[in-house]
Amino acid sequence: MAGGKPTKVLLTCLFFATLPIAVFSQSTNSVDTLRADLDLVLVTASRNLNVDQQTPFSVSTRIRPESVRLSSTLSSTDQLLGLVAGVMVFNRDNYSLGERLNIRGSGWRSSFGVRGIQVLIDGLPLTSPDGQTILELVDPNLITQTQVIRGPSALFWGNGSGGTIYFQTNTPQEGTSIRTSAGSYGLRQNDLTHRSSSDVGNVQFSFSDFRIDGYRDHSKAHIIRANLSYNRSIDQHTRLGYQLYGIHAPDIKNPGSLTLNEFNSSPNSANPQFITQNAGKSYSHLVHGLNLGYEKGNIRFESVLHNTFRSLENPITPSIIEIQRVAGGSRNSLSVKSGSFNYSFSMDFAYQRDKRYNWANVRGTKGSLSVDQVETVGSGGIAAIIQYEYLNWSLMGGLRTDLIYFKASDNLETSFDASGDRWMQAFTPQFGVNYNIGLHTIYSGITTSFESPTTTELVNRPDLQRGFNEELNPERSIGIELGARGYIQPINITYDVAIFRQGVSDRLTSYQTAAGGDRTFFENSGKTIHTGLETYLNADISEFLNISVAYTYTDFRFSDSQDNLNKNLLPGIPQHHFRSETVLNVVGVKNTIGINVIGKQYANNVNSVEIPGYHIVNYSIAYPIELNFGRKSVSIIPFASVRNALNESYAASVSINAFGGRFFEPGMPRNYLGGLSIQF
Repeated sequence: MAGGKPTKVLLTCLFFATLPIAVFSQSTNSVDTLRADLDLVLVTASRNLNVDQQTPFSVSTRIRPESVRLSSTLSSTDQLLGLVAGVMVFNRDNYSLGERLNIRGSGWRSSFGVRGIQVLIDGLPLTSPDGQTILELVDPNLITQTQVIRGPSALFWGNGSGGTIYFQTNTPQEGTSIRTSAGSYGLRQNDLTHRSSSDVGNVQFSFSDFRIDGYRDHSKAHIIRANLSYNRSIDQHTRLGYQLYGIHAPDIKNPGSLTLNEFNSSPNSANPQFITQNAGKSYSHLVHGLNLGYEKGNIRFESVLHNTFRSLENPITPSIIEIQRVAGGSRNSLSVKSGSFNYSFSMDFAYQRDKRYNWANVRGTKGSLSVDQVETVGSGGIAAIIQYEYLNWSLMGGLRTDLIYFKASDNLETSFDASGDRWMQAFTPQFGVNYNIGLHTIYSGITTSFESPTTTELVNRPDLQRGFNEELNPERSIGIELGARGYIQPINITYDVAIFRQGVSDRLTSYQTAAGGDRTFFENSGKTIHTGLETYLNADISEFLNISVAYTYTDFRFSDSQDNLNKNLLPGIPQHHFRSETVLNVVGVKNTIGINVIGKQYANNVNSVEIPGYHIVNYSIAYPIELNFGRKSVSIIPFASVRNALNESYAASVSINAFGGRFFEPGMPRNYLGGLSIQF
């Protein structure tokens, strides 16, 4: 197994960091790349309450121009979020489980999907009332802007808001684009996007088809996505929009995680039991909703009605699980500005109903029925926020209260009735202050969050009985942060730096047992203390060259643990995470070099198994060609990339506290991709 190779990493980073400075002089021009926008951008991730320079907490905005969007094919959201300090996305190339994502420690325990982080796309929530997010609904190739609140944000979104990610697909650019690409291990992707506008409104439609055979055995995937949005102005103050996002995955296999011996000898292999039991999933998922916005003078109002349908069949080693979900809700916010004060109010309601069946998994076929129950979640929350501005100062304070109800109705015809319910409630205040000095902002604040167990975590009882786990409670966190962000005009550098300390009580952690197979169970394991540093720099060296660097240091440790874990590091989170991107334009050819350096991490709570660090180098090239036909134009962009160019052997992710030493989820070796985009 490859280690950290510190000398090799240092030389690589120094080479790419110093080469551009030696070759190019400074210029005020900028290249077309993924970077922070310096204008006052509405922070939609915080429900339209603030703008960038007046936001007294850590927030990152990344703009992705159309030319950048069409110059590559993305297969996961790690390529969208990698340059956001404080956000860690571990792409294990296992489309049955998805990426493992965490923000300042929130989400670290997730064995699949996303936990503890609110995710929205164009105003529609992808996070269900119980706090679980299906991130696969987001087609990364469609995203034009990303905003991230890097830390607890329950004041704005309630349950499961250890951080917030807000994706946007809207762009004023009209036209039709077609993209096709192919790559290593049977990767094929085709997508179509159309945008048009008229006096009545604007419409956007997209469709994509993704297929891959997979680097590992039993890891193929087929994913189809579609999006439709329509927005129009009813009058000069009122707008109405409709958005729909759908995904259909007819066949996704799960190769599982490996032992150290398997990882070293045959990293492309799968867990043999997963092949026998045909582990994987097939599902359909649809989210749609209406968005009504009103803005006149100092009054801003927004209301979102959303609805979700999900159908899932999920064979795992002990069971075959089927879930039919219907969910919906309403999110409403009102902002009123009066002099130096800005008053904001929000009110949310959501409902989720899951029909769950579990059958014994008999070599991939259904055996005896063991679970037949209906799981219902209802949630409601209200919040009030006051923001005061005086000269260069801005102060913000707010309070939110949430109430969540879980109910399980057992329909299995046995003598034991596992029906039951749970109530969970939280108050989450937040306070912040910032000071603006021209293009620079210094800020500090106290943030809180509240995270309930999801229905999946509640029903995964270690005694393998039906009903909810009565011993599982929500976790709560409170943190303090100090940061600065801004733009150094003489040398064209955008910067963002923050330090934070966060305490989490009743920390939810995951584990596995011999009887449970690959089912993951959860428990409250005392307290943890999270301390960290986040830094981001973006430099326009010249009109030909741009460099972005993000570095995150974390020290997340157990504290006051009931299992003698005090001072142990949280597993699955490296203490050092460095990422850089260098974009070089030479005679119209765009060259992009990315470096991702991950420090060592541990695989279990007791820190007895160490996962060595690694570094990955990626390279891509694109050559935009513009053809003009009178008033019409066509853009043709051929592109190619190589990922893991140095062919590093590494564990892309960790199966935390896995039973039997199956901690290792291998990353892909060197792999290639080529494609062509055409925009009319």
